[in-house]
Amino acid sequence: MQTFTIKLNEHYGYLGSQSEGVLDAYIPHVTPEIDPKAARPSIIICPGGAYAYCSRREAEPVALNFLAKGFNVFILYYSVFEKCFPYPQLEILTAVRMIRENAQEWYCAADKIAVMGFSAGGHLAACASNLYNDPQLLERIQAPSELLRPDAGILCYPVISGLKYPHAFSFERLLGSEPAEEKLAELSMELRVTDNTPPSFIWHTSDDGGVSVNNSLIYASALAEHGVPFEMHIFPHGIHGLANSDRTTVYENPVCAQWTGLCLKWLEGIFFPPNKDL
Repeated sequence: MQTFTIKLNEHYGYLGSQSEGVLDAYIPHVTPEIDPKAARPSIIICPGGAYAYCSRREAEPVALNFLAKGFNVFILYYSVFEKCFPYPQLEILTAVRMIRENAQEWYCAADKIAVMGFSAGGHLAACASNLYNDPQLLERIQAPSELLRPDAGILCYPVISGLKYPHAFSFERLLGSEPAEEKLAELSMELRVTDNTPPSFIWHTSDDGGVSVNNSLIYASALAEHGVPFEMHIFPHGIHGLANSDRTTVYENPVCAQWTGLCLKWLEGIFFPPNKDL
């Protein structure tokens, strides 16, 4: 397996010196025993942490799960300083861009890139799914939106809205104390869904005491209104921050641990749909 770390602003000057974004890559070795020409699907993981830190529990343990199933996996440790917007959003879009621009060298399928996020990282993954063509971000990035759009979104107990059922601390870290309602609306992802939002996989627990399950429900409702395909699983019980939901990430919850297998089956259908002619 190849592993390497990339400081994003060393490759993309538009991020500026304030950007803290770092991309860790996990890419299986290519050998003649396994199709050496195969381009693999990729997942970019955005750990949670309320835009105050990036949780290690929602990073490498999750990456290793999906790496073992044939994915190239990247972990984005995004900027988390106070009032960090728009840096995390620029960094996740830049990560998608970088994988596409290096697809041949890294054996990545350029049309099979998923963004996965947990909690506040789920908000960031939703931002990537909906803000890839945002005029303000594009003005900074100076790249076509097609280069930035992920092909799938995976949202794990996500923060979604700054207006309804908000996780206030996440938005305070992102925008500062007492953010204007206009800015909260701008970053409420249920309001940014369009017909071109990529397909989404969502999971949450009904009694999550950290981020209300209503965040997932209103996002799913917005996807449905726009005809965007999605799969959602609401498990009856489980604390916030379950990650893998097994002993690799401290909190063991066998029911919620099903999410990984369910997500893999969903990704298989999104990236390798069955031949309808058969």
